[in-house]
Amino acid sequence: MKNENKIKKNYPAGTLLFVPLFLAAGICLLAFPENALPNAILAIGIFAALYSIVNAALAIADKTRDVKFFFRLLGSVLALFCAIFLLIKRNDGAIDALAAFIGLIAIIDGSFKLQSSALSKRYKIAAWWILLALSVIVICGGFYLIKFPPENKKTLAVIMGLLMIAEGVQNLFATFYSPSVEAKRTEEIINSCQEQTKEQSDTATEDKKSNLT
Repeated sequence: MKNENKIKKNYPAGTLLFVPLFLAAGICLLAFPENALPNAILAIGIFAALYSIVNAALAIADKTRDVKFFFRLLGSVLALFCAIFLLIKRNDGAIDALAAFIGLIAIIDGSFKLQSSALSKRYKIAAWWILLALSVIVICGGFYLIKFPPENKKTLAVIMGLLMIAEGVQNLFATFYSPSVEAKRTEEIINSCQEQTKEQSDTATEDKKSNLT
């Protein structure tokens, strides 16, 4: 319990930054589907640049250097290139690129949250299935935007808005699930190390007794 409270206290507040940004962008796309996309290109281009910088900073600040770390850096680099493209070019091609970009971000982020939901189930954290359902919805929505983007820009704006709202809600849930998962993992590692130390100690004691006899 103490480990969980400590992790929650030290958990990066920057992860919550994405929640209002995703929700605000999604609501704007739903409220103004006809005129939102041109302005959304500029706004999301700026947001993509901020996302790439913050995501890279959070990945570097985390001392763990595993596969997840390199995927987060790759996502940050891709987000930065997409941001530059969107800010320079703002025609129909940019709108299609924006849809593909949002779909790609949704797939990458949803995959990480899918892993978190699996760990939540493993450690028997309550309502883990909510994060699982949100992750599947976000990943499927991302694939749809990349493979089958609607030609009607109004329909495209509505789908993008719904996906970004789902992304925001997903990140909100993940912010509360991740500290609990990390606490359980830390506790599991500590218990495993203690058991190994005890086994080694017992083995050494038995060896000494056998040598004496």
